Amino acid sequence: MTAVPLAGAARAALDRLAALPADGPGLAAAVLIGGRVAWSRCAGLASLQHRVPIGPGTRFHVVSCTKPFTAATVLSLAAAGRLSLDDDVRRHLPEMAVPDHGRPVRLRHLLSMTSGLRDVLEIARLAGAWHAAPSRPADLLDEALRQARTSAPPGARFLYVNANFVLLDAVLRRIDGRSANAARRAAVYGPLGLAGAADRAHDGMVTADLAEPYVAVDGGWRRATEILGICGDPAVASLDDMTRWAAALRDGRIGDVATAPIMAERSKLADGRLLHYGLGLFARHWRGLAAIGHFGSQPGYKSGIVAIPARDVAVVLLTNREDLQPGRLVPQMLEAVLPDVPSLPPQADGPPMGEFSDPETGEWIRLGRDAGGPVCETIGPTFHLCRDGAGWRDDGELGSLMPLTIVPAATGALVVDLGGAAVRLSPVGDGSARTVDPDAYAGVYEGADIASRHTVRNGPRGLEIVYGVGGDRARVFPMRAVGRDLFLVEPTAPGIAFRHALAFRRDGRGRVRGAVVTMERLKGVELDRTR
Repeated sequence: MTAVPLAGAARAALDRLAALPADGPGLAAAVLIGGRVAWSRCAGLASLQHRVPIGPGTRFHVVSCTKPFTAATVLSLAAAGRLSLDDDVRRHLPEMAVPDHGRPVRLRHLLSMTSGLRDVLEIARLAGAWHAAPSRPADLLDEALRQARTSAPPGARFLYVNANFVLLDAVLRRIDGRSANAARRAAVYGPLGLAGAADRAHDGMVTADLAEPYVAVDGGWRRATEILGICGDPAVASLDDMTRWAAALRDGRIGDVATAPIMAERSKLADGRLLHYGLGLFARHWRGLAAIGHFGSQPGYKSGIVAIPARDVAVVLLTNREDLQPGRLVPQMLEAVLPDVPSLPPQADGPPMGEFSDPETGEWIRLGRDAGGPVCETIGPTFHLCRDGAGWRDDGELGSLMPLTIVPAATGALVVDLGGAAVRLSPVGDGSARTVDPDAYAGVYEGADIASRHTVRNGPRGLEIVYGVGGDRARVFPMRAVGRDLFLVEPTAPGIAFRHALAFRRDGRGRVRGAVVTMERLKGVELDRTR
């Protein structure tokens, strides 16, 4: 695309942000003004082994930035009358299990992350699978189709669930009669000239001009292998492709099909509350200005595309290094291009600091402060908070997609609403997290409906869990008490799910009989203590 001028100070600031060592993994980035490229930079290597430099045609897994491509494809099929966003998913996939709530899950619910379905990628990780082996895409679809149990009824809450788009790919195949890649190519890639965009559903597929993914290890780099998530978001694309896509988001149409305005309209829960997500695009803010786009993340592959319509600016970022986070770098790039937009003042006050939990649901938060003001860590993301009447809410800026509100309750408790599900959390401490004999929890726990097995044992530093026995590999993580019979697990290896909580259940005689797992994208998974 033809470049347009950009102020020298802005170019210099962007060059500094994109400056990476020439002998390590790198990035490809661009800034668009008025729908045309104003600055672009490629740095680092696509392959350390073969010393291949990254260029504008180098392809990266864009991971969750596949979702907007899929959403635009669905809108194209809807415009052609081949489906409706209000179709029951089972109209197109009749083999899908009837959800336990008995209500129809519609295509719109999948696109807006309000289906309430269980996330099959998290199920696979709980069962011990992290690597994207050739059979895994079909395995994930089979898992999604057979899951009758859900995390919530459709429209009740926002849960970012990759299973939604695994199912949408299956719908595209069923309607188009070809692959989902062919459907995306017909609706998006072809009309926009995204010559390098294509599907790579697993790590065994040889793909030309593909950057290898890297994670830092012991002062060096190793190729990432825990990349299961590409099964759900398989698109690869180059910087040239993504700048064309950014221009298309600005135009709002692909041919005669309206796309971005529909995709960027904030979705609603059944009770009318607005979300920070539309149909395959987030709708948030940067320094108070409306922002649309998406981020993507897998170990060694990160992507981001963010547009600020009011200033006619967009930023694209692709990288093959784990330590470069678009959620931090993209806002810095926006600041370099729009230095006149003042930063938001930090909040002067916040909710009481400390940890809060609910042993019944397994939900947990930790409240504190950083330079930007009060923050709330959850089992999944971390939120910056701002005052909202008698309580606080997420600040609506770039970051987590889930709406959050916190309201004080009696006796120091808090009522926390995460994406539409309110729960009362009590302070951790003052004996509430005191454990009984750790050996009372030791044993093997199995999830019959997700084919998982976990061993809880009393290790040298306290309780620990062997996570994923029988899968790709076993991993051991410490368990920390955060409530009566409630323990927090905080995985650290790349590609593994975020924090999750195990709420142990007891029988009438007080013996531990099982546990319930709570994660950001997966709720209420029951594990039975088998021995």
